[in-house]
Amino acid sequence: LDAHPSERAILGNGKPATVSFSSELFRKTSYEGARKLVEHLEGQPFAANIMGYNPYIGRAGECYTAGVDVNFTPKREEILLGDYSQAEVDAFRAWLKDKYRGNVEALREAWKDPKIVFDAASYNNEILRKVDAPGFRDPTVTRLPMDYFEFHNQTMSRFATGMGDVVKQASNRRALYGVYMGYGLSLINQTPGWSQFGGQMQSYQVIRHPSIDFLGGTSDYGRRVLGTAYFSAGFTDSLRENGKMWISECDTRTYRTPYDPSGAFPLTIGGSLQILKRDFAVHLCKGDAFWWRDMSHGKTGRWSMPWYTDDAILDFQRRAVEVAREEINGRRDAAAEIAVFVDEDTCFYQDIYAGTLYNNLLWRMLGDEIHRCGAPYRLYYFDDIENDAIWKRSKLLVMVNPFYLSEARRDFLQKKLKGSGKTVLWFYAPGYVSGATGLQAANISKLTGIQVQADPKGAVLGLKLSPAGLRSLGESAQ
Repeated sequence: LDAHPSERAILGNGKPATVSFSSELFRKTSYEGARKLVEHLEGQPFAANIMGYNPYIGRAGECYTAGVDVNFTPKREEILLGDYSQAEVDAFRAWLKDKYRGNVEALREAWKDPKIVFDAASYNNEILRKVDAPGFRDPTVTRLPMDYFEFHNQTMSRFATGMGDVVKQASNRRALYGVYMGYGLSLINQTPGWSQFGGQMQSYQVIRHPSIDFLGGTSDYGRRVLGTAYFSAGFTDSLRENGKMWISECDTRTYRTPYDPSGAFPLTIGGSLQILKRDFAVHLCKGDAFWWRDMSHGKTGRWSMPWYTDDAILDFQRRAVEVAREEINGRRDAAAEIAVFVDEDTCFYQDIYAGTLYNNLLWRMLGDEIHRCGAPYRLYYFDDIENDAIWKRSKLLVMVNPFYLSEARRDFLQKKLKGSGKTVLWFYAPGYVSGATGLQAANISKLTGIQVQADPKGAVLGLKLSPAGLRSLGESAQ
């Protein structure tokens, strides 16, 4: 980057950051370096011991793009969104030509700009961080921000899958390939703009790619203490449905781990063992892969102390490996009749400050409550909603956040649900955002059959029981 400053991403304040993943030079250089490395390793005597390759892409090796973690501010006017490098701008314009099939009138209609042309299309902080209505962006005002965020996330997906093509070819398709990606559940609740600008919100397109064998990621850091449920950040069942695998990185803290500001670690050997057992049991029952990762480092100081070198912990891990080997061919197709769907694309149509909503929908419901519902469930990308196999085995469909629906998807749901006998649990504003009609409460009513009105003033959500309701609850309890 020092030798090629023009390949850096440029943030909304004009300052250079790390590399822009729209850089053709960076892509070609990275792919060529990966090809040489894999060919070298595949030619070594130990090549058969290499199971696969998991490249370090983006911030922290987790397929995040530059500038994703700079927006620690409650002030909308200070939020920085967008990569303004020439590489990104040129790539975005080419992407627009492809999306709108070279039809400039279609672009003008979508952006509500009668003078725009492909070669002059641009974006800025103001339009990307704007809000059209509480919590949402309106595509009938302009699709510019939705187009840019979709493009930006696809850029990372294309880089990751392109790297996979290189690795597969260099290893003669012998080795597995995957990346750290697919953290949709955790990204939506991050700092303002993280989900829109982070680079991971087109991960469903990644798992459909033939060169991808697995995605990997950590568990939720806030649920690594006693009394909490294990919460994977990945859509494990969608990967399985598409013939791929989710691998959890269990960098589980123990009592030997130095102080962590998050407080997400047990303080005793007993607590450490219980958390390790919980995590192992979840993966064993669901048939998901995982590895333990000890992130101690250095030769001196507190951080140099290994996390798992306690006799009791090592004894447990040895036994866990034995159990896993015994059960590896066991059936894992639990009769889950609950299908939970979470949508990636909706985040492009939401305000960058939608975190409070998702704190309730994801962190509380999916992170804490659904594990205690007393029934098994499967977790899917909303893109799998048209999968017939999922429909056949599911009685309850939990629609977490399909607040935006394309007209084709809206039509599919209305026809599929009618007379299906399925129970659907909707949250908040299903189908509220339409590319044709904008933000309309009538869109919700038409989709769900539930009459809904929008309150522009907003309100604190609550529940008030009538006397009849109280009597009903009392009778049910008895």
